[in-house]
Amino acid sequence: MENFISPPPMPPLPPPPTPPDPQINASSSSITNLTHSPSANIPDEETTKLTETQKMLKQLFQDPLLSDLTKYINDDKSSQTLLNKSTNKNVSNTIDDSSLTAAINSLTLEQVDTLIALELGTAFEITIQRGGLEPLKMVVRQNATIADIKNLIVLQISRDIKEANKKKGRKNRKIRQKLLEDKARIQEIGIRSGSVLKFSRYNSKIKKEKNRTEREKY
Repeated sequence: MENFISPPPMPPLPPPPTPPDPQINASSSSITNLTHSPSANIPDEETTKLTETQKMLKQLFQDPLLSDLTKYINDDKSSQTLLNKSTNKNVSNTIDDSSLTAAINSLTLEQVDTLIALELGTAFEITIQRGGLEPLKMVVRQNATIADIKNLIVLQISRDIKEANKKKGRKNRKIRQKLLEDKARIQEIGIRSGSVLKFSRYNSKIKKEKNRTEREKY
């Protein structure tokens, strides 16, 4: 019987090598951080523009010329406010004035039309002197006649007498003055804007001589 020789035992397998530390990854991450860190510190264009605008506004508000202009505008607004208050007060006082109210109430429709014609340029103002009496100022239309002037004189004198009667409490007779050639146009006889008419005594002899001259012509 042969002797059996067992094979020699196998040596133990060496353990697998341990993986190296991830130094490369760490370095790449640091490189990545180094790569992106400068861009984080750089401001964008909008932020830069906003900062420049703020600086410009700050310098503008510190400008003494702008300060004086702002003060002038505020003073002007205050003056305008005071002027408006004063104007409103004067208007209120004028409206409340009893004399003005009485004058407005005493105006007739014909007088209002005449005043409108004066503003439009289709009428003008004339003065009538009455010797020692106060002269009369009235507005007549351009196409008015002597009869119209006569009526205006009568109306004006009658109105003055009524006003005097209200103040004095007594009655006076109406004053009437006869005028010649009532149908004559005032423009035809040379009455213009600013003309002055005078009262004069009517002489009956002049009228008789005029009538006799006209008869002799025929």
